[in-house]
Amino acid sequence: MMRSHLLVAGSVLVLLAVGTCAKRMPPPSPDRFAPRLVLVRTRGLTGVEMEFDEPVDLSRVPAESLAIVGPDGVLEVRGLTSPRGGDRLLAWTERQDEVVYHLSAWVPDLAGNFARVRARFRGGSRPDTVRPRVRSVRPRLGQSGYFSDEITYEFSKPMDTLVIPELVAIPASLDTALMSHWDAGWQRLTLKRPGKVTVDLSVADERDERARGTESEPDSGGVRTTDADAPSTREDSAAAPPVYVALLPGMTDLEGNRTREIVATSFTRDTLFPGMGVAGRVSGPVPALVFLLADTAVALAVTDERGVFFLRIPGGTYEVVAVSDTSHDGLVDLVARRSSFVPGPDSLFLDLQPEFEPRAVGEYRR
Repeated sequence: MMRSHLLVAGSVLVLLAVGTCAKRMPPPSPDRFAPRLVLVRTRGLTGVEMEFDEPVDLSRVPAESLAIVGPDGVLEVRGLTSPRGGDRLLAWTERQDEVVYHLSAWVPDLAGNFARVRARFRGGSRPDTVRPRVRSVRPRLGQSGYFSDEITYEFSKPMDTLVIPELVAIPASLDTALMSHWDAGWQRLTLKRPGKVTVDLSVADERDERARGTESEPDSGGVRTTDADAPSTREDSAAAPPVYVALLPGMTDLEGNRTREIVATSFTRDTLFPGMGVAGRVSGPVPALVFLLADTAVALAVTDERGVFFLRIPGGTYEVVAVSDTSHDGLVDLVARRSSFVPGPDSLFLDLQPEFEPRAVGEYRR
């Protein structure tokens, strides 16, 4: 009897010890299988899409393991992104020829199981000719009580991050003071002036009819900072004048398609946007950029597809200048001027005429 009791007690102690050790060890991962490549296809002339049978971990793909080789040698890979869903990887390359390429890479799933991927594909033959567009902008146009240091634009497709955004801003010092940062997908551009203000914008595809107007989106995206960055406070910025920023046409996607619209935002740290409303119309090609000047520009607006614009300005006497760059070369082709304008209940009408001494758009603020 005593012996049986000792055996039972010993078994209980062994079970307790095993249970204690099991509690201290992490549970084994149920996923022991590496991801499997399901499909490889091209996107235009610069994209190679890889589809897997499960979500993969882009952050752990060794950059040096991805290689694409063709008859003429190695095809340069400019970057790797992951569309929404996580089961696809997009390799962005230099322009492809319509030949057979060999692709190889090490790709892990979310559990850390690596797969050696090998595949063949034929280079793209149909170029992507759809222009990118701005899908959303934050802060929204005319936003009050905005204390963030960021402005963000988001594009409908991956963009060429080597292209420097061309801006026209009020105050004019923001043209070159705003620093840019792209997110990992190359579709969200964040601009920031250290210690001051940042803008976030988004671009929509021409195929997305809903993107013909801009709309606000939740704040997202990173910001490039410097050691001089200092967050702004309500106390030291409440008296700051409104800020206006217009992103000019010319941002390009990876195949060289350029944006054509002007995307503007304006905001203030005050609880209300100061001044009285001014509505107007510009006759002629759209879009046009409208400046209101008192010695220098104090406000700007962009016309819609009908040539209509609206903004708020303090009372006073202003010079009004509307400009349009129809050739998209950065120089003004058409201009309209009114030397003296006092805000009131009547609408403002401007008629664009040829500009015989073209200048850069930003020069018409002075």
